[in-house]
Amino acid sequence: MRICSFEIRNYKSFLEPRELTFEEGFNLIVGQNNVGKTALLEALSLRFMGKPHRSQLTAQNPTTVINPLSSALVKLAISGPELRELLLEYSGNFSVPVQTGLSVSPQKGICALEEILSRDETYFTLGLNAHQGSEAGFVIKNHPTRPFQEVNKYDRINSLPDKTGFNHIGTYRAEEDQQFDLGIVVAGVLRNRIYRFEAQRMVLGSSAFGYNAVLQPAANNLPEVINILQGNALLIQDFNDLVHRIFPSIFRVSVKPVPNGILEILVWTDAPHSRRDDLAMQLSESGTGVGQVLALLYVVLTSKYSQTILIDEPSSFLHPAAARKLIEILKEFPQHQYIIATHSSEILRAASPATMTLIRWERPQSVIELIDAGKLSGIRKCLMEVGAKLSDVFGADRILWVEGDTEEECFPLILAGHRTAVGTNIVGVKHTGDFSSKRIPVETIVGIYEKLSQGDAYLPPAVGFVFDRESRTEAQMNDIMARSQNKVRFLPCRMYENYLLVPTALIALMNSLPDFSQTPIAVEQVTAWMTSNGGSAKYLSAPQQSIAVTDLEWLRTVDGANLLIDLFQDLSGARHIYNKTDHSVQLTEWLLKNDPGVLQELKTFLVEILSAEGQAA
Repeated sequence: MRICSFEIRNYKSFLEPRELTFEEGFNLIVGQNNVGKTALLEALSLRFMGKPHRSQLTAQNPTTVINPLSSALVKLAISGPELRELLLEYSGNFSVPVQTGLSVSPQKGICALEEILSRDETYFTLGLNAHQGSEAGFVIKNHPTRPFQEVNKYDRINSLPDKTGFNHIGTYRAEEDQQFDLGIVVAGVLRNRIYRFEAQRMVLGSSAFGYNAVLQPAANNLPEVINILQGNALLIQDFNDLVHRIFPSIFRVSVKPVPNGILEILVWTDAPHSRRDDLAMQLSESGTGVGQVLALLYVVLTSKYSQTILIDEPSSFLHPAAARKLIEILKEFPQHQYIIATHSSEILRAASPATMTLIRWERPQSVIELIDAGKLSGIRKCLMEVGAKLSDVFGADRILWVEGDTEEECFPLILAGHRTAVGTNIVGVKHTGDFSSKRIPVETIVGIYEKLSQGDAYLPPAVGFVFDRESRTEAQMNDIMARSQNKVRFLPCRMYENYLLVPTALIALMNSLPDFSQTPIAVEQVTAWMTSNGGSAKYLSAPQQSIAVTDLEWLRTVDGANLLIDLFQDLSGARHIYNKTDHSVQLTEWLLKNDPGVLQELKTFLVEILSAEGQAA
């Protein structure tokens, strides 16, 4: 089964309805904290309590009566074989509408039912009404056999005792048989196949002994079902393997009986083959999130039918690495539908969702914005072209596109703590050479990048594009800046690595690397090498006979990246290669701590770009 579409009205922060659509696989509900994501998952469980929206929109004056009814509309899908098995196992009666004006036949309702069961997939559309303080109840909206004209007869049906077919009980007036409507019966069963995992820690460490292998929607009987699972040696091993993949410190979980008919879950963090019960800890004493993961893994691993699994902000109860592993494992069970509420870019990155729904707070209500799947796919492709991911830009207020990975890592360090950088994601792009291409107008190239961050609320606007000067002339850079309407800016130096050519910082890095040299490198060695080699044609477009490492013009124009590569190669005796990203980050961190003035020019440059964009907005 799966939820195909859903809309909620007059519930908590949601006032006006907006239809949400969901697909098989992963569906993300994204948004900042306290915008209504959790409330939406509560409603999607189809077990919500009536809690009407309260604001000036619903109480415009002292005499306005707040509408006490919260309501929803849901469309459910279920396959023919699954529906047949559901109805054969159902212990009660259910009804199929009979078209008005046709002769009554004991087989007519069964024939209509068989026609439904023969379909690959059947859809049921139902309303849910919840008066204030009461749980939502189903109202049939669209029965798969209901004709366009009014229905006034139902055929009542149940399954045969041997569960091989169906039996006709009788024909009843519509008003007498609504409660037995096939859609309401099916929805009632399917509602029990929707599991909602809350953001807060679940206390599931003990429960009464029993024989029910189906986990309750609230997971209250988790010890009971794991105890039954222990009877299947292969399945419990698979279960424990999945747990260990997410929590490497947990080798297995088990259940043991304690007094008064209670079962208790134990978590084993000792050696895999330990037989010391006294070394195992109770689940209630284990880390946050373990209980949720155990319940979730049990559902995906053991469910006989496809389930809809609602997960509220997995990063709130799991470390980012564990959350990624959880998503990777869920992908191994594609028969289930996953609806995840999150504001985590890590979850977004791992899930590769089929649908995304954005929730924004527009006082005094939550507003739902659907992100078209085709558009989402197109955005992903564009981002891949520039070497970025959707998770790189999701959740930011604005984007500053920069030269590459090194700048993406280092510029945030330089701007750390400055108010102009708050809410800004700095993202490296891939094809920076396109900006000087003579074949493609620079306006077109800039437009491609701007499309990624304009026109849709779920993607932030672009602040601009900051690139290396390389060997461009002032005239060439001015032309590109003018044609891009000053969106493209160039560093004061030839490239970022030029700011890192500080002998004291370089020896600190070199001497921290294992086996860089048999004896510690001295500042004089670095200075001598740069003085002897830094003026060659390999590093300068206009070679110099001699240079000084303090020469500002040389520091601006030298090819800093290639110079660092050769410097490391020679002084390490070819034992170390300069790693552009890792070593540049380490040098940046050292400079910020020990000689921050070296990076002040660059920091001022970046702050001016961010400040100018803020003033323009």
